[in-house]
Amino acid sequence: MRQFAHRLSGFCDTLDGAMAHKLGRPTAWGTLLDITFDRLVEIGIILSTAVLHPEASFWLLILMSSILISMTVFLTVGALAEKKGIKSFYYQAGIMERTEGFIFFSLMLLLPNYLKGIALTFAVLIFITALQHISEGKKILKQV
Repeated sequence: MRQFAHRLSGFCDTLDGAMAHKLGRPTAWGTLLDITFDRLVEIGIILSTAVLHPEASFWLLILMSSILISMTVFLTVGALAEKKGIKSFYYQAGIMERTEGFIFFSLMLLLPNYLKGIALTFAVLIFITALQHISEGKKILKQV
């Protein structure tokens, strides 16, 4: 059931933005909902995984912390940057995007024996992405 919910979430996440852009109707409200629901799904997966595998809770907490740091930098740069991208805010790409996140979350669900290592690797890659966003943000915000 968790895997079905995870896949449905990914499908809906992709579909809503694609439809809004195809119809020429992306909105700031849609962006807010998209980012918020992405985080709710991530929190749900991490918390439910921690309940099922309490021995991995520390590593899942590290993962949650890396997501928090990365999203803070991502959203702050997006809010402060003057230029806008295809989305309704400035979007910084990094090594950990939505697709990679789905891959790692799927691996966590499919390979619980390797959960700690997967969560740690995932967290490190997200932290590297945060560093990428900080570096890009420094360049962009010097121009503002």
